[in-house]
Amino acid sequence: MTITTSANNPRLSEDKPVLDEIIKNLERRWGLTLASFLPPEAQACMQVWQMAIARLWGEGDAAIRRSREWIEYADRMQLHCTQCTLTRSDPGGPVSAAAFIKPGRLLQDVLHAIDDITSQIAPFKVVLTRLALNGAIFTAWGETIDEPARKQREQLLRGFAKHLPDYCNVRMREWDTDSAKYGDIHCSIAALKRQPPQEYQSLVNNVAGIAGLQCDPFTIAGVTLVHHRMRTLAFPQQGSWYFPFGLHATMPAESDVLGLDTTLSTGDAKP
Repeated sequence: MTITTSANNPRLSEDKPVLDEIIKNLERRWGLTLASFLPPEAQACMQVWQMAIARLWGEGDAAIRRSREWIEYADRMQLHCTQCTLTRSDPGGPVSAAAFIKPGRLLQDVLHAIDDITSQIAPFKVVLTRLALNGAIFTAWGETIDEPARKQREQLLRGFAKHLPDYCNVRMREWDTDSAKYGDIHCSIAALKRQPPQEYQSLVNNVAGIAGLQCDPFTIAGVTLVHHRMRTLAFPQQGSWYFPFGLHATMPAESDVLGLDTTLSTGDAKP
């Protein structure tokens, strides 16, 4: 399936929300996210889906090279499902420790609080079933495979929302606390980085119409607290720590494994 172009088609640059999202994805955006990185079998599946996007620009091995003029594909090691956004992305620099951690608390307290929650969660299975272009992001969408899996993810998210505010200042996004979305899973696999040569809605429709995508269910076995430099969690990251489900995590010896900024006061923190 190849997208046709026309000189009379509306241009993506006229769609300011999409253009703004492209800019945000290209600039540095520090933040704190609890994310589950995809296991190898799911990474391989998402690379097949990336190739399906590339084939919108032609066939053969040259397709993905040609499509990279307009699209940035996520590296397999950064593919993830977000379990909870703790602080919204900030272009101003690394997250301030004073703005994130509450007075009288330490980063170790935050890590122990996360561990108390994740150690009570059983690994659960999810499946990705469809592809969509939302704004500037090519996203694989799916869900937990059954009600027991959904209950585990609900327990996880409810635990974060209930207990983490005792230890740190969090600004969770609406979908992190919306009970109707506890079973929903998504993974960003690519992003527009400049205006493509075709009309935007045509691209949206063609992405949604890609047929034959299939990904076997895979297990979410833990969550990583990531201090990211980019909204996409692209490497290099500022710092991270892993928490397995159903087990207690090994606590770090260092006082700050996340690379938080200790020079700013709460009042200096960026909005």
